[in-house]
Amino acid sequence: MKHKKNKKIFFTQNGGTFPLDLIVVIGYSWDEFIAELKNKKHDFKKSFIKDIEEDTKFKDLFKTQSGDDTGDFPGLLHSLGNGIQLLVIPRYADDWKFWETLMHELFHSVHYEMVNRRCMGSESEALAYQHGYLFRSIRKKIQA
Repeated sequence: MKHKKNKKIFFTQNGGTFPLDLIVVIGYSWDEFIAELKNKKHDFKKSFIKDIEEDTKFKDLFKTQSGDDTGDFPGLLHSLGNGIQLLVIPRYADDWKFWETLMHELFHSVHYEMVNRRCMGSESEALAYQHGYLFRSIRKKIQA
């Protein structure tokens, strides 16, 4: 499946009622991603950027995911701790495969933050609402 020229998307999504900063990165190479992090409009701390640059495991995963051009949409969710996560998808396409990948990765985000960090595994309604909130908010920003 061929895709149009890669649309680059980069923004931070808040967690609504739960403290979470989800950095959404779509269509960026590793070097473009690091350059975007350093862009002063985002106001990321230098130590934060340095930690990401030096995380070789994440760098390797990022490069593997962003280098795939088979038509599949492998996503990547990486927790940086303290309620900060990186969501990486190699490219944007307005099709089911892309949106399913986004929903899949958001499930991991909600599960990690609410089940692992906040011990809310038995709160299925809260988990569902949080997943819906994140998907809806991110979809609106992507399609804007």
